[in-house]
Order: sequence, then C-alpha cells, then structure tokens
Amino acid sequence: MHTSNVSPLLIEELPFGRFGEYRDLVLAARKSDPFAFSPEPSECQTTIDSVDAWKDRLVRQSRFPFQLFFLEAGGTLIGMGGIKFHHDERFQHNAHLQSLYVRQEYRRRGFGRLLVEKRLEFLKQQPGIRNVLCEIFSSQVPSLQIHFRCGFRRCGRVDKFLHVNGVFYDSLLLQKDLRN
Repeated sequence: MHTSNVSPLLIEELPFGRFGEYRDLVLAARKSDPFAFSPEPSECQTTIDSVDAWKDRLVRQSRFPFQLFFLEAGGTLIGMGGIKFHHDERFQHNAHLQSLYVRQEYRRRGFGRLLVEKRLEFLKQQPGIRNVLCEIFSSQVPSLQIHFRCGFRRCGRVDKFLHVNGVFYDSLLLQKDLRN
C-alpha cells in the first residue's frame, strides 16, 4: 500500500476555516457518484456557495453525534469517512460507518482501507461499542471489498432500496463484531 505524504487526521470538530474544503470534497464525491453523501438525486447537484449555509445545513440534518476522519495530502483533503453514534441507550452499543470517500486520483492506493481501519481502531477504544454497521449499495463493489477485507460480514439486504435516474439499487447491510 503506497501512502507516502498522506497522514490520517481525526478531526472531532472541523475547524471553521477548513469547512469549505469539506464542502468541496463532498461536492466532488456527489459529482463522481450519484449516491455519495445523499440518497436524494436532487441533492447530488447541491452547490451551496456559502460555507456558513453549508455548515448550518449539515448540522441541522445530523440526528446523531458523529465523528469525522480525513485524509490529507499536501494540505488538501483527499478522503473522508464518518462514524455515527446513537443517543438512545438501547442502541448505544452500535456505531455506523458512514460516507467512505477518496478522491478519484488517489484511489487504488489503500486509502479507503486506511480510513476504515482507523475508524475501527477508534471504535475499539470507545467504551460500550460492540457492533459496527454500515450500509453500502450493491453497485459500490470497491467499498464492499474493502469492508469485507476489514472483517465485515453481510447481515442483510434490501432489494431495490434506492431509485436513481430510472435504475434501482440494492442496499447491503454489513456488520462487524468488535469483540472478534
């Protein structure tokens, strides 16, 4: 795995000065992948210019606490992944990996796997977290392969879960038990 000049950063609260970079990373993802960061096709075209408006919108949409991990190369954000946690104590032993994305020009170098592994290491240190779940569309084969290599197993499937541009996509639910 070639990862020179790239170091993973755990950013608990994104510094406001870098929020524009996060917005640009999400917009690049939406441009290259119609399901990235949003299940609604109309949102794939989102180009909110104001960083304040972008930040406010994302904060309002978040129902659960989340943690973001970023990869940076040469001062530029090149990839990210998130973790969502539950407020409800009945579900607090679960965490959800969200939004794995690496810029096109940095793919196939192990960075996606690095983002998954760093988030799993972080979760192993969180008291009470036992299960890690993620939902991946069946068409996202590279992401599925990364997660399977990191020890996830398929535990569910929803056929025709997403409909984009006249095409249905299945959703796969993956799980990893952190005790193993």
